[in-house]
Parts: sequence; structure tokens; C-alpha cells
Amino acid sequence: TRLIGLNLSAGRPNRIWPDDKAVDLCRRMTQEGHDHVIVIAVPADIARAEAVAAQVGGLTRAVPPGLSLPEVSALISRLTLLVSPDTSLIHIARSFQVPVVGLYNRATKNFRRWQPYRQPDGAVVGNDIDTIADITVDEVFGRVQMVLNRVAGERT
Repeated sequence: TRLIGLNLSAGRPNRIWPDDKAVDLCRRMTQEGHDHVIVIAVPADIARAEAVAAQVGGLTRAVPPGLSLPEVSALISRLTLLVSPDTSLIHIARSFQVPVVGLYNRATKNFRRWQPYRQPDGAVVGNDIDTIADITVDEVFGRVQMVLNRVAGERT
């Protein structure tokens, strides 16, 4: 069983991926019944995380409310993969060598500076210079599958 984290929160609205896309992605990741998804959010967004998890049901749960950053970091250290907008959680995951799929806008200077550390296949870059809302579920799910397949191949 793989444990995948999906972070909904970001420091600015233009770095938030739409909740309907998060629901669709969770459904795709759990449809075969062997991936569990933990929806992560800052306290102000916990209702969004709970709503996403409730819409998906099954193997998807929201992170428990009230966790501190060190507690969320400990959770991240146990993930098989983290999907997140460009936030500190990407860097926390990479510090634990947890593979990531980061969602970035087309601002190339920002991407060059903050792309996933030592993981060249760990990003999906949208077409818009200001937002990640244009990134499709197909793009993210495809990258998730690619990264998970690579990781599985490295373990064999």
C-alpha cells in the first residue's frame, strides 16, 4: 500500500490548484484500491481538505486538524509521494528524500530557484505565468504515475 499526500494550501491564491481537480486526482489515485491519499492543508484550509476527502471517500482522508508543522513534517516523511503546489512542503518532502510532484506556474525564474531538489522529474509546469489553475488532472496524474513507476523500478 502506498501513502500519497496531496497538499491543497499555498501562500497565495494563484498557487492554489482548484478543489474539483484535487477531487478528480484523488479518485484516479485511489481507483485501483492500493493507494491511500492524505489531503493536507493549513488550519485555515482544513474545511477544504475535509470536503475534498469526503467527496472522494474510500481511501482518502483529510489530515487531522490541529497538527503543527513538525507533526505534518513527520507525516510527510512517511509518504510514498507528495503532490503539492510550490510550497515549503515540497522542500520538506525532498529533505526526507520523499518523491514529489510539484505544481508550478510558468514563471521560469521562480521555477529554476525553487524546483524540487535533486528530482528533475518532480514538477508539472503550467502554461500561465501567474497561476497553476490551468494545470490539468491528466498532466498531474501522468506525472504521479511516472514518478511512482521510477521509484518502484529503483527499489527492484
